[in-house]
Amino acid sequence: MDKDELMDAVNQDALEEHYNQMKVGIVGHGFVGGAVDYAFTHKDIEKFLVDLKYDTTIDDLVEWNPHFTFVCLPTPSIGDGIVDASLVEDAVLKLLEHTKGGVIIKSTITPDIVDRLYQSCFEDDWKRIVYNPEFLTESNAKEQFVNTDYHLLGGFPDACKAVAEIYSVYSLCHTTDFVFMSAAEAAFVKYGVNSFLATKVTFFNQLYDVIAKFGSNYPTVANAIGRDPRIGVGHTRVPGYDGKKGFGGACFPKDTLAFTKFDEDLTLLAECIKINNDYRKNYELDDREKSSNVDYGQTKEELENKSD
Repeated sequence: MDKDELMDAVNQDALEEHYNQMKVGIVGHGFVGGAVDYAFTHKDIEKFLVDLKYDTTIDDLVEWNPHFTFVCLPTPSIGDGIVDASLVEDAVLKLLEHTKGGVIIKSTITPDIVDRLYQSCFEDDWKRIVYNPEFLTESNAKEQFVNTDYHLLGGFPDACKAVAEIYSVYSLCHTTDFVFMSAAEAAFVKYGVNSFLATKVTFFNQLYDVIAKFGSNYPTVANAIGRDPRIGVGHTRVPGYDGKKGFGGACFPKDTLAFTKFDEDLTLLAECIKINNDYRKNYELDDREKSSNVDYGQTKEELENKSD
């Protein structure tokens, strides 16, 4: 199957003709890659997983020659919040250079990194890239993925249509709502959603403090506010499900900081990060925060004291 055939595969008849046995690669088998693996359980799907725990490599995948590959690698923070996308970039460029299949990026990368990827390859190759960010939580990733409200697909239109058809024909995902845009725009959506939700968490934490000082009942107020359909009750729980105030985990702290490093004009978000750091610096980092190099502004001594 060549690249022209790939771009032609945007309807079920074409897919059935070209993909009697669809070969799907999944690079990175954490909670995102695991959700993709779970969703693409189909009698006509053959999968190849690349992960250190399976002792498999990108070179092994290249030799296997997949039709499509989902890249689900981590992008931890380095150097004051900058995203380290080196694993993602290396994997994508190697797949583009040595295979003819589509490359679907699910890792979280900022718009400038998307542009850098596009500038690093020839036009015929970047037409095979689709940015398909996820909006999952680790505790419930598989169920959230198959029950997502929509799929966000950023890239060359024909490639996005082909990926939408792959989802429709071969995955367990229920939605038929696919939102098409450029890859950079998809990155803005990903960071915009996470940053807004983090901002919402910050506001309701401050509201909790004000209500507590006044002696009123926060759940009563928050639940009533959440009845307004423009607001909703999501991300209003204080403390959060981890028993801590503010926003934490591997995604929101990393993504909000990366977005402000991408553009310093996001001053409201920068202020939310400062407020959240004041909440979270009183807690010990959990394993997911450590793996993503999350930093709430604690000094080295403060971190060491919390781990003792």
